[in-house]
Amino acid sequence: MVREMNNIVIISLPGMSMEVIAKLAERGILTTLKRIMEEGSFGVLTSVIPTLTPTVWASLLTGTYPNKHGILDHCIVNNDKKITINASYLRVPTILSILNKEGINVGFLGVPLFYHPQEVTCFLVSGYADSRNDIKVFPHELLNELNRKFSIQNMYRSIKWYKPKSEIEFIDNMIEVTKKEGEVMSYLLTKYNCDFIIGNFFFIEEVHHYLWKYITML
Repeated sequence: MVREMNNIVIISLPGMSMEVIAKLAERGILTTLKRIMEEGSFGVLTSVIPTLTPTVWASLLTGTYPNKHGILDHCIVNNDKKITINASYLRVPTILSILNKEGINVGFLGVPLFYHPQEVTCFLVSGYADSRNDIKVFPHELLNELNRKFSIQNMYRSIKWYKPKSEIEFIDNMIEVTKKEGEVMSYLLTKYNCDFIIGNFFFIEEVHHYLWKYITML
């Protein structure tokens, strides 16, 4: 028998430091995050080592250290062939598989390691970090629906990556694609009655990677 639980939504804003969030909140930006911090709890966590995207996400999703889950890099080499790491290489169960087994409705959007979608009770949509231009979706028929409403397969095909002296164009494009991901997330939240949801917004991290020297001047 599955016990009742409140809906849990985890929003990943990779690269956003608490220091930056606090400074922006003081200026009247990120007011929702500010309210969550004021009315709830927050803190700075120590990351695992190595601090690589697949390693950190593997620890988050399994509750174990890298020596337990076995994900230490983005890729492995097998018979001289480079293979991108995915969830099938994990040595321990993820929270997704545990909750699925307990009959709890789960939805994942843009979560690294899940390029090959597993069968879930709600939805699973791969993000740019793993899929690049070829998004994978479960249930499979959801892909056509997301294409009709959001042209999701084209969402990442016109990314304007950072180039020197093109900062404004780069930021505008990162904002545009992040907003589109937010629209997809909102739609999926409305469509499915999920108990546990994780949404990852990858491109926020890209802004921090390339423009950190400006962010430190806030």
